[in-house]
Amino acid sequence: MMEGRHFADRFRILKTIGADGATEVSLAQDDRLGELVALRMLTASFAGQWEILRDACRDARQLAHPNIARVFDFYRDEDGAFICREYLEGASIAEFSGRSTAEGLSIFTQVVAALELAHDLGVVHGDLKASKILRDVRGNVRLIDFRIAAALRAGVPVAGNDHISPQVRMGEAPVAADDIYALGIVIAQTIPPERTPRELGELTGAMSAEQRAARLTDLCEIRQRLAALSNDTEQVSEANSPIAPPLRLVSASSIERDVPQAPPGNAGSPRNLQYAMVAGVLALAALLVFVALPRWVESSGALESSSALESSSKSTEMGDEEAPPPTEEGSRASKSSVESLLAQIIPLREELEASAVERWAKADYTHAREIEGRGDTAFLERDYAAAQADYGEALMILEELSGRRISVLETSLETGATALAEGDQKRAIEAFDLALAIEPSHATALAGASKAEGLGALMAHMSAGKAFETNDDLDSARGEYAKALEIDPQYAPALERLARIEAVQADNDYDSNLSLALVSLAKGNLGTARTHFESARAIRPDSPEVADGLRQLQQIESSRAIASLRERAETAEAAEKWSEAASLYQTIVKTQDNLSFAEEGLKRNRELARIAGGITKLLNDPTLLFRPKTLEEARDLMQLGRRSTEGRPKLAEQVRNLEIAVQLASTPISVAFESDTVTEVVIRGIGTLGNFARRDVPLKPGRYVVVGRRNGYRDTRSEILVIPGKQQPVVEVRCTDEI
Repeated sequence: MMEGRHFADRFRILKTIGADGATEVSLAQDDRLGELVALRMLTASFAGQWEILRDACRDARQLAHPNIARVFDFYRDEDGAFICREYLEGASIAEFSGRSTAEGLSIFTQVVAALELAHDLGVVHGDLKASKILRDVRGNVRLIDFRIAAALRAGVPVAGNDHISPQVRMGEAPVAADDIYALGIVIAQTIPPERTPRELGELTGAMSAEQRAARLTDLCEIRQRLAALSNDTEQVSEANSPIAPPLRLVSASSIERDVPQAPPGNAGSPRNLQYAMVAGVLALAALLVFVALPRWVESSGALESSSALESSSKSTEMGDEEAPPPTEEGSRASKSSVESLLAQIIPLREELEASAVERWAKADYTHAREIEGRGDTAFLERDYAAAQADYGEALMILEELSGRRISVLETSLETGATALAEGDQKRAIEAFDLALAIEPSHATALAGASKAEGLGALMAHMSAGKAFETNDDLDSARGEYAKALEIDPQYAPALERLARIEAVQADNDYDSNLSLALVSLAKGNLGTARTHFESARAIRPDSPEVADGLRQLQQIESSRAIASLRERAETAEAAEKWSEAASLYQTIVKTQDNLSFAEEGLKRNRELARIAGGITKLLNDPTLLFRPKTLEEARDLMQLGRRSTEGRPKLAEQVRNLEIAVQLASTPISVAFESDTVTEVVIRGIGTLGNFARRDVPLKPGRYVVVGRRNGYRDTRSEILVIPGKQQPVVEVRCTDEI
């Protein structure tokens, strides 16, 4: 059961939807993109032939056509190999029974259009039959599975399949003529004989002739004859039989990179020993003698033998006389020199390997590694003089290779540029691939590789664009030229054709927008009119027609805006919202001069706002009326308010409340004072009351300062607040603090 399994860390199998022995098709959810896709996987018996699936994917990805199902990519991991393509809801034409002859002719006209593209690009289907021709939910015909079945049965005779030509049944590789043979058989089997026009029978017979040389293989002629038959059929409808012109949309990008290969292991290699040498000399000595040396001897016997022979030869040349043993100080110095060389070799070697040195200098690099290996052996045997000589020689070769790297890179870039100019895609890809292996982030190499991979696709986009342009499908043509420029932004023919199409479309868009703007203006749809005028102005900024239309629009908008503002101002004034009404009238005045209603409304509402605001302030804080000046101003406000209350009930209510407040503030209130008959009582602003035991004094509402005086005693001072409508407490004034 495949349901629920995950592949390539992104595809979750939902169900199996088909199988043909060599492959199995599953409906899957692409968790990364959130889309449904179809996965065609090799069955267990064909798992080792994943290259066939990969090559089929490479060919199918070239085929960008409305009547060919899109193939997205090839994947291979530990779970198997599979192709990911778009999932099509619908059914194959194997379920065509009961449909009209006209519908059948429409279907096969689309199939022919798809085959025209594929054959032009050198791609043969090889297994064309009814189950490989699908109709999606919109009725569009889509071919699936180019090359897969034919590649898997390559060289094997086939029997029992009517749609397969005699030549392919005998084991020959399928060619374009065999696709046409199969199509002729499928047409004859799909459209019932009783409804087959005589001309169609003649056509399918010519397509499915036994001998390839005798077959009608001109797809253009076949498409034209099918179209003619369709037009002659009474039931045919142009809307139900779209004929897609052949496209040339090629994607030549390599899919090899999608098949990751695990790097070989290097455990136990001399490089690991060298890292250990540099990391710590004392620990290394013990490991070399008791652990690493025996293992290294086992895995590198041949190298040891070579080194031993060389040592023996050197010993013979020097004679039998033994050299004096090195001193401890000399041994340490020699070992230090060797380690210094090794510390230079390791990063240089890693740098070269990161630059793919084995691709451009394999012999020299291998030679350097061999010499380095001899140095490793000498070092392990504590022959530091020999190790120093070998490491020094290896370092010289590696340094020379490091210097040569730049020259190889420049040569690769030059070769790639020349190949691009000559249209040699294979040589360009190889050259830029080597340059990127040397320096993966090199901008020129990256750009060149991108152009090289897209060279075939670029020409296909240009061809498709020209075809669309010929049929006046400018949007599609523009899209194709834009795709070509995505591959090479500097490609002059694409730039020229795109500029020409954009100019024509700009003129059409200008005329359309101007016409729609004027119609909308006449209907009073001002927003729509402005949108179209602005779109037209974006195309032709200096257009006098657009400028005149916008002036008319602005006048109408201004009149509407003033009318709306006036209505709002009058509503606010009726609601006695004087400040709001004044603000709206002021906006109208700023919008257009010499509008008397707005100027008068502004003046009237400003005055009413001043009166109402002043009254509100006094009513909110009646103590302000305790000041004589403020009380007088309040009386003036009452007079102004009385003259403006007609038809304004809220203002009239405010005036009445103010009259009451003014009356209260103007009416004296009796305040009782008590003293000791010897303290002189004075009320600031009123006068001296003299000496008394108790006295009632009429005072208007307000604040008063009361002072008590007595010879030989300190003065007293207090403040009282007389408030209307409130019982006033007795005020005691006595001087009791003797000096």
